[in-house]
Amino acid sequence: MSFVSYAQNFEDVMLWRALKHIDCGFYIDVGAQDPVIDSVTKSFYDHGWRGVHIEPNSKYADMLRQARPDEIVEHVAIAGSSGSLTFYEFDDTGLSTADPEIAERHQRDGFSMHETTVDVVSMDMILERYGHRDIHWLKIDVEGLEKSVIESWRGALTYPWVLVIESTQPLSQEIRYQEWEHILLDKGYQYAYFDGVNRFYVHKDHSELLSSFKIPPNYFDDFVLSTSHYLARLAVEQYRQAEHRAQQAENRIWQAEDRAQQLEHTIHEIYASHSWHITAPLRAAGSVARWFVQGLVAWVTFAPMSRPRRILREVVIHLREFCSSHPLLQKFGLRFVSLFPRLKTRLKMVRNELQPAEDNFTIAGPKQLPPRARQIYNDLLAAVEQRGKERL
Repeated sequence: MSFVSYAQNFEDVMLWRALKHIDCGFYIDVGAQDPVIDSVTKSFYDHGWRGVHIEPNSKYADMLRQARPDEIVEHVAIAGSSGSLTFYEFDDTGLSTADPEIAERHQRDGFSMHETTVDVVSMDMILERYGHRDIHWLKIDVEGLEKSVIESWRGALTYPWVLVIESTQPLSQEIRYQEWEHILLDKGYQYAYFDGVNRFYVHKDHSELLSSFKIPPNYFDDFVLSTSHYLARLAVEQYRQAEHRAQQAENRIWQAEDRAQQLEHTIHEIYASHSWHITAPLRAAGSVARWFVQGLVAWVTFAPMSRPRRILREVVIHLREFCSSHPLLQKFGLRFVSLFPRLKTRLKMVRNELQPAEDNFTIAGPKQLPPRARQIYNDLLAAVEQRGKERL
């Protein structure tokens, strides 16, 4: 069965690749947020795993309790000292934080915020409370306060097998792990993988898991996206937009076809109407009138490609041939045409434009022929000369 990924950056796929051989494993999710959307625990829960959720946002803590009644939800924040702190909640986002500077930046960016007060415990207290069994993975995503959470892990000797810790500033690619990584290395953890947002660490007691983090999620992990994953939602939205555009195009086609049918029906009605039949003689007369006017214009102007122009061409050609065979007539004709300069110019133009192509045809000399044609030409000359000698 394919693994269903709910986590925003496929963190669950990487953890499942390393730990899928564990039956009914255990996890701690610090900064759990929604029980489904972008959840790292959801698929593990569906495969029989159980764990603890640390969530200071009251809304998400209640949602987790309702969706996971058989799991533990701690509505607390984690920091170095006990007591309480001000928590800045940004509704319907994963941006809630206890860092006032980050909260102010989100508020400047237009996010709606309200302040609450939440109890504080240390990481030591959480690990001591639930460390009586193996903790197969621990995730820390606390919107910029990762250092504070890790520094509160002082004396507890419980070491989760794999750590997943957000290592960039919220909503940015600015790296922040340098300020807390040395604490983990001192506890025996080895860096395993960076996914662009989170850094993965494997404890030295389980170094055999390091090989599972060599490459990013891929086809061979056999996973699919949940319908709540942002990529799936994006694909669904793009599909809906494409479907909407296709529906609009189909509607336009139907409208065009309907319009064409209406026009066809209108034309049919026109052809079948009494007025169409009554006006038929008028239309015929109009057609004849148009033909007559067009013909008259053509004869007056001798428009190119018109019938009068073609007739004039034939007349000029025959007249030229006839005059060429009668020198006296040719001389008389030239004198007559000279009396009308415009006519003379027009006849010359027509003669030059329409004279037969053969008048301009010249036979190329041997030197102008291609090599192969020139060889054939020379062979023919040689054959003619040889035939003449034989006759002599």
